[in-house]
Amino acid sequence: MKQRGVFLAGAVFSVLYFFLFPRGAGREPVLLPESLTPMDSTSVTSSSVGPTRAVVAQGRAGYFDSNHSLTAFYAADRIAANDEWLALPGEDGVEIIEPDGRLRVRIPLSGTPLIRRDSLYLYHEEAGRLTQVAPQDGRILWTQNFLSPLTVLDAAQERTFVGLLDGRAFVFGSSGDLLLEYRPGGSRIEAIYGGAFSDDGKSLALISGLDPQRFVLLEERKNGYRPVTHHDTGTDFRRGVPVGFVAGGGRILYEGNGSVTAVDRVDFIPRDLPIEGYPLGWVGGLLPDTLMLLDRQKDGDGMTLLSRDDLLLYTGKIPSGALGITGDGQSLYIDTSQGVATLEAMKQ
Repeated sequence: MKQRGVFLAGAVFSVLYFFLFPRGAGREPVLLPESLTPMDSTSVTSSSVGPTRAVVAQGRAGYFDSNHSLTAFYAADRIAANDEWLALPGEDGVEIIEPDGRLRVRIPLSGTPLIRRDSLYLYHEEAGRLTQVAPQDGRILWTQNFLSPLTVLDAAQERTFVGLLDGRAFVFGSSGDLLLEYRPGGSRIEAIYGGAFSDDGKSLALISGLDPQRFVLLEERKNGYRPVTHHDTGTDFRRGVPVGFVAGGGRILYEGNGSVTAVDRVDFIPRDLPIEGYPLGWVGGLLPDTLMLLDRQKDGDGMTLLSRDDLLLYTGKIPSGALGITGDGQSLYIDTSQGVATLEAMKQ
């Protein structure tokens, strides 16, 4: 690591140690800083022969090995990557390449590559065309055309969720067959602003509309997806709203008014989590029955580790400029403007 990287690591780790990771008595969960790696080509080490972890943010993709060394780095205006491959737009279409740079397949179709849970899509905004592609060999699995702009996309268990600006929500099967067409309604202005599948693809959470903005949960029944609960969120976001399932699908999170709202699948009552800021991302299960949140507050960026009962295990500030957070087993990767900070979760 170059001198600048060493200096940044020292600065970041000082903050993390003294403000975010106080030592406790007994076997308590702790997060230990491991490394800070600038996300650029100068930090790339020799290629790893083992599995790698992809960290993607704002047109950059970096691959880290089990030692948290950066083994590959890519930058492009439009880039999509997972742990095993990445997709880059080229002059004659989209290229799917291996993390080590080897070309896997070239797809002669224009569009912005998008990855959702290892499923690859190409979206051509001007044409309103969404295409699902098999990343193994570049086969076109299906194509759908929409008159309204796409606002939300998710995938799970060979199903694809599409939310549109005109307020319609769709679920497609593995061959493009229509499994659901749904319009939540109930708002003066209709639009889908957020949405996510549960891991099994049998539940779908939506944030829709304005005046009021609403949360809607649909669950799969014998006769298809059906709404099971809804409520007004008290928000009026006119942009994408983060939504996700955590705790094995037993809880749904979405961005609230300057906080994160949690909806339990037992009573469906929305509750604000004890953080102050809007979410930049979250990771569930980094340690058993915990939730890690990265958020932006008025006075900088913060991290919060909560127990299953929403008790504060850790909370504190980190250097501003956080771009995203991702988890890998017991490792946590925080992408910042200074580099990717890696932390290890353990009990001691």
